[in-house]
Amino acid sequence: MKVVVSHNKPDFDALASLALARLLHPGSVAVLLGSLDSQVAAFVHLYRDPLKLIEAAEIALERVSELIVVDTADSKRIAPFDQLLGQVPVTLYDHHPLPANPIPAGKGLHQPVGATATILTLLLKANGIVIPQELASLALLGIHEDTGNLSFSLTRPEDHEAAAHLLRAGASLSLVQEFSVEHYTPEHRELFAQLLQEAAEQTLGGR
Repeated sequence: MKVVVSHNKPDFDALASLALARLLHPGSVAVLLGSLDSQVAAFVHLYRDPLKLIEAAEIALERVSELIVVDTADSKRIAPFDQLLGQVPVTLYDHHPLPANPIPAGKGLHQPVGATATILTLLLKANGIVIPQELASLALLGIHEDTGNLSFSLTRPEDHEAAAHLLRAGASLSLVQEFSVEHYTPEHRELFAQLLQEAAEQTLGGR
């Protein structure tokens, strides 16, 4: 069984990345870890069917043959699936600065763009994989959340390219407006931008 996981207490970028990675890796299942904040929980309640999410308690670790990690490279944030590291192949997609001891991955892409949803949207586009309208809306929401509506200094041209592709796929701006919440102070945004600028793009395993 191929399992897609993100960090516990996922935000919209993590939630979108779960759904997009499931499209990029046919036959995989997307697993939710930890509790959800009220906005993310409301979205999951409305769109659980197209998201096709399952709970970690439903997965027997011994049945997992491959692990796909999105929006984090910190093993402490994917428990209990951290127990599988070193035992099964790992693919990683993330946009955050790598921690001191990142999750070891043989494939994937680490790129200092504004959102992990950007990375996965552009990979799906490059592979000619159609993104359903509901997931396009979620992916656009994830990009807008992590880039401050494409206004943070960490925003890259790739984020705009991904957003345009998602709009062409039918993403709803009204849904983005409905669920968007300001999470960060200007000081938080600037610090995060500085950290991302220090991160170098890395392609893992030639993917």
